[in-house]
Amino acid sequence: MTRKKKDKPEVTLEQLQAVAANFNSIMFEDGKGIPIDVVEYDALLAEVTDTAGELEGASKTSPGDTISAETAATLEALGIDHPAEVEEAEEGEEGEEGETDTDDAPDGDLTEDEVMEMSKKELTGLVKEKGLKIAAADKKKLDDFRNAVADQLFGEEESKEDPPKEEEKEDDPEPQPLEGEAAEAVEAAIAKVKKSRTIKVIREVAKSSKISIPPPFLKDLKKMKPYVVGKLEAILAGEVKPKKAAAKKEKKKGKGVIATIADSIQNAGKKGVSKEDILKDLESAFPDRNPESMKKTINVQVPNRMSKEKFQIEKMENGNFKAA
Repeated sequence: MTRKKKDKPEVTLEQLQAVAANFNSIMFEDGKGIPIDVVEYDALLAEVTDTAGELEGASKTSPGDTISAETAATLEALGIDHPAEVEEAEEGEEGEEGETDTDDAPDGDLTEDEVMEMSKKELTGLVKEKGLKIAAADKKKLDDFRNAVADQLFGEEESKEDPPKEEEKEDDPEPQPLEGEAAEAVEAAIAKVKKSRTIKVIREVAKSSKISIPPPFLKDLKKMKPYVVGKLEAILAGEVKPKKAAAKKEKKKGKGVIATIADSIQNAGKKGVSKEDILKDLESAFPDRNPESMKKTINVQVPNRMSKEKFQIEKMENGNFKAA
């Protein structure tokens, strides 16, 4: 990996950290990757340069890695080459306020079959629109990406809970500024945010103080910092009471497609079960689902993915599958 030499770097530390965060989301699991907050500029630049050389380009069997347009622009400014694809930043995709356009996501009600036919670009738009959480490893191969999205949209059906009833509002009492240790803790948090130069630190302070950051501010340090400071100052002045953690409610989960596939294999015992018989079980359990779409899910799950994520599956000489 070569990098053109420049007399004066035109890229800021914050831009380098954004590139490192983009690389971490693509190539590493949570908590691993480039240590963004503990390195100096030159050290972080070296990490970014080395990691850019490890990106994978598109091939006949793999769509390769895709980096953001902002990351690509920063690498170009630094003179760093890379083989990855770049997300297309269409007009109106991201405005001054940081709002993301989801034109790549199909409109209307989707079927599982339609998701399994989507391109990587369409899946990326759908993930943004629906707010899905897809692991970076599942985005590398198109089939895994499709299956992960389909699993979240159609795999596990949860019963919808009635929305909580709004409590009757009482007359607001006069603000009571914090005192003692509580005030000192908030003052320390304010100082930490003002001093910080990284998004991660500010997010941690906001999380510990039960402050919700609006989505448009999540990747914008200049907007996030004054917003969190303002919220903390309101808490310190007693104008806003710190939020208490809400009690988690248990959700009733129905058995989804993947769980039904697993049951078919485990219940078959030593004689095993064919993919055709698994499909019959799915058609019986989900009569409204598209059989072709469920067949694709079977092919993705059995035997490789389910062996990796749930339990080992053995393919028998007659073509059936059984739990190992």
